[in-house]
Amino acid sequence: MYISGQKQDIPKTAFIWNGDTEAERVFNTCISTASGFFNIKNFLVMPSLLRGNAACVYLPNIQYNGIHNFWINIGRYSDSSYIRVPKNIQIKLKKLLPLVSVQNTKTLASKKLQWKQIEKPFWRHVKRLAIQTPLTIHSLEVRITGYGTISSYVYNKNDKNHLVCYLRKDMSVAHLAEIILTALFRSTQKTLNVPWEATEGMVDILLTKSTLAKYCTNYKPTLYATNHTRRIHQTLSKKYVASLGLLFEKPFTVQKDTIYFLGKSLSPKLTKSQATILKFCIQNENSIVNYDMLGSLLWSSDEQFSLWAINKQLQRLEAKLQMNGVPNTMFRIVRGQGFVLTNI
Repeated sequence: MYISGQKQDIPKTAFIWNGDTEAERVFNTCISTASGFFNIKNFLVMPSLLRGNAACVYLPNIQYNGIHNFWINIGRYSDSSYIRVPKNIQIKLKKLLPLVSVQNTKTLASKKLQWKQIEKPFWRHVKRLAIQTPLTIHSLEVRITGYGTISSYVYNKNDKNHLVCYLRKDMSVAHLAEIILTALFRSTQKTLNVPWEATEGMVDILLTKSTLAKYCTNYKPTLYATNHTRRIHQTLSKKYVASLGLLFEKPFTVQKDTIYFLGKSLSPKLTKSQATILKFCIQNENSIVNYDMLGSLLWSSDEQFSLWAINKQLQRLEAKLQMNGVPNTMFRIVRGQGFVLTNI
């Protein structure tokens, strides 16, 4: 721990990697997989690791169904940010996973050294950002892992100032910087109604376009990766998730004229015109809804048709969808043609 006078400038940081932390990592990854989060955000849940791929979520292909009511227990959790795996499940998962090897120990030491080289300038830059957040990090527990996303964090319920971060072994420590910044920003996310994509984009900009980029080399933006996944990997991911018995309903549904996204009604609410457009796009999902179709929906005669007005409606609809956490991979304005909604 680096101490300057009576002031702690850098959180006390510990690096660990063992069978217990790996079991907990897999458990948390299962929660986000079963909830449909990875599916809707266009991540690739794979049975093997795509090294260096920021869109890859490595969920090992082990006998989950050998654990009594495993997926039923997983389904009871909707948020993995505070989860501690039940001890009996942790023990069984640990037995199913490969032992932490000598090579893992070497990787752990390497990551620790790499972080030590950049942690002082990193925390100095964080201080300069003056982020107003309820989260104050006094201690940091870094768990190197072979599984899950490239990085993530969980809170410690017993110590709100202690942050637990996971860093996948194939990624640089730039992604440890990423997840610390993400935790700081996201602690205010619910209050400000900021979507997941906005937080990711903000952190991507800081680590690629600010002075932090000098220290955070080999950084791979998550949003770019999830927006540019290969079709063959998408197919493999969907097949693997289905083989686990996880089948997802379509993200957008309409019940009694109310539009739902992932089971929640949209807030802020859409205007009547925006709702009409979105319902029609849901009915014609995965196909371009052209300007003529949109004009017919909005006006009773061709004389009222306005391309400018349609584009304004689409832009405002797009903004409200983003505020509701709909990823931009699901909708796009096709210049000169119309609007397309991907609802899979």
